[in-house]
Amino acid sequence: MIPDNQVPLTDSHRYQPISNISTQYQKKYFCKEEIPGLVNEFVKHSNKYLNNLIETKNNLTFILTIEIFLPSKQLISTESEVGRWIIRYRSNDFPLVTRHSIFVRSSERQTPDYRDECLNEWRNNWDRVKKLLDNASDIEVFEHLKQLDDDEWSGIVKNFSALGQTQNIKIGFMISCLIPESKQEDLFNALDNAAVPIALWTRYDTTNLDHSDRIRRIDDLLKSCPLRYLPKYIHEQQSRNYTTGKKI
Repeated sequence: MIPDNQVPLTDSHRYQPISNISTQYQKKYFCKEEIPGLVNEFVKHSNKYLNNLIETKNNLTFILTIEIFLPSKQLISTESEVGRWIIRYRSNDFPLVTRHSIFVRSSERQTPDYRDECLNEWRNNWDRVKKLLDNASDIEVFEHLKQLDDDEWSGIVKNFSALGQTQNIKIGFMISCLIPESKQEDLFNALDNAAVPIALWTRYDTTNLDHSDRIRRIDDLLKSCPLRYLPKYIHEQQSRNYTTGKKI
């Protein structure tokens, strides 16, 4: 979202989707190795901009949340793990996730065609989630994908909207198997095309865990807090573990 500084802070029309005004900006291309440095500069400029914006407002503070858009095939890859990108803060280096909340999304969602075709479906599917936001959840409200080594899983994802019409309404997918690199891009494209609000999977190699243990860990995560606060809880866990070099 891009702010229009001529519109008051309290006006809901102050921010526009970047896809609506992208023609005003010239695209620039960078190597993957350059991106962490660019993010570091973005954080500096954003902090300066926000501090100046609230300078005349007494007792106001801000929380900088960063959205990163990546191609689908890079969303699972630990090689492009955004949380570990290093930023400079007061002469010290920190993993990005220890200083800011981060949301990583697929860049395919930025295309105008995707918005036109999927926006209404996204709203319908998120309506299911809103009914459960203030409840601690469990795996029963997620459709379970146990394997991705056949063609059945893609058909199940494509029919996600139909799962909202059943007696046991599903709000997303739980993927308890390891996701082969060859299937990663196909999986994310399928989730995007079906407008799936929530998908859960293990990000790291968990071959040392049996299948039931992976399911138990996801279930424990869901029961840890109301669904509304799950992203914040995961961010806090990641921040705590990244400072010690652990992975979750």
